[in-house]
Amino acid sequence: MREYQNREMQEVLGRDLEMSDLVKQRIEDTYRQIGGKKKESNRFFYGTARRRVAAAVVCMVIAGSTVGVMASRGFFEKSEVQTGDSLSYTFDINYDLTPGTYEVSVNQIPDGYVEREEGKYDKEGAGENHGISILPIYNTAELEKLSTDINTMCKVKDVTKDTINGMETDIVTLEDAEKYLRGTYMFQFNPMEGYVVEIYADYGIPVADMQEFAKNMTITRTGDAIFASEDEKQQGEEDRAAQETRGQVKDQLIADGIPQEKLVQVGSEAKNLGGDMGYTVTGYEFLDHIEGLSEGDFFHYEDVAPWLEADGSLKSYTRQHLDADGEVVSEERVTPQFLKVNVTAHCYSDQSDDGSMPLYAAIVPSTKTEDGKVTWSMERYASLPSEQFFLETDGMPIYMTSAENVADDSRHEFFYRNMKAGDEISYTLLYVIDPDQSDSVLLQFACGADGSLENSDSVEEAYETMEDYVFLEN
Repeated sequence: MREYQNREMQEVLGRDLEMSDLVKQRIEDTYRQIGGKKKESNRFFYGTARRRVAAAVVCMVIAGSTVGVMASRGFFEKSEVQTGDSLSYTFDINYDLTPGTYEVSVNQIPDGYVEREEGKYDKEGAGENHGISILPIYNTAELEKLSTDINTMCKVKDVTKDTINGMETDIVTLEDAEKYLRGTYMFQFNPMEGYVVEIYADYGIPVADMQEFAKNMTITRTGDAIFASEDEKQQGEEDRAAQETRGQVKDQLIADGIPQEKLVQVGSEAKNLGGDMGYTVTGYEFLDHIEGLSEGDFFHYEDVAPWLEADGSLKSYTRQHLDADGEVVSEERVTPQFLKVNVTAHCYSDQSDDGSMPLYAAIVPSTKTEDGKVTWSMERYASLPSEQFFLETDGMPIYMTSAENVADDSRHEFFYRNMKAGDEISYTLLYVIDPDQSDSVLLQFACGADGSLENSDSVEEAYETMEDYVFLEN
């Protein structure tokens, strides 16, 4: 089921974690525990949510392994290093003891909380998807998988030591929590049973509530797990090498710029890679204000209304400029504007499983190379999380005419439409964009399939799988 929630997409800035690929995979596996339903793997819908979830994944560093000398000390020995505002944990693993699989149960849900789904408990009155998450347990087999990857929690303000249910417990709070809506982490270590527990609380949830959950948890060993085989370890090394190659390909693609044949001009048709949909931008304009638009044509008008002035213009917000490494470069007040785009979409195929075709396009961050070619920009602009300005999230439109999925139970399909071969529809999309980003705008339709920039093993492969872009110049 496709889904896009502006409220869930607000980016937590400041890079709380430096993540390895293995931790990123764990993020994929544990997303349900934090943010509700897992999103379709869409580069624009999904990227920001994943960064948000990253803030709730424990960061582990394996410094070494010892065989046969730790029986009296259990499954592992833990040490920690805190340098400045960074924190990392180190584990020496006892390979003589078999890793386990574990089940967590909450004997009594604390007052004021309701269980939304397994491991996710929402605080009543705090808003949707806001509460406490109990993450899947780390056993020693999972800790061992991280042996070659350094994962450090950054921006740490304080680590409070506690003991809950006989387990050593760390409660970690982060700097500028109110400004960035950063949550709180609780890590519980049980070396005698062989696991690490993580509990994550969204911003504003009291630490006492986390402690209450921890006290009411029962953890049961349900079976055995196994350490990675030599073949699996070798495969891990090969995967890391492949990822490094993809990074080099990405750098080369950015340096070379987007091929001219992939830049579609206004009035020409851009097709998705499969060729089952074509999109023609027939016109566009930048607007200082809007008027006479139906509230029902907005994806979430309740997100837009608080930011509208009486004359239909937009209020200013606090924008942060992030460099390619995700570090904040600057912060300033910006007054955004609207971008209105008229589109005609044509369906060429009946191959969609449910007949539901995407009509949206996303604004792709772009810049120019030294020789003037259009290319992708790795720098980002994002609103201050505490202001809850969602209107530019992932470059997605806030408005679309001719939407058919407007009922509450189908609104997650708002930007999709049932179409068959030969069907054609004209409609209007509306975006929010900052004036200094409007000189040249790159749009990509149905953008979930295009992983060419991030996931190609060669430049040639990237060109073969690259989707069309529509280029708008102001």
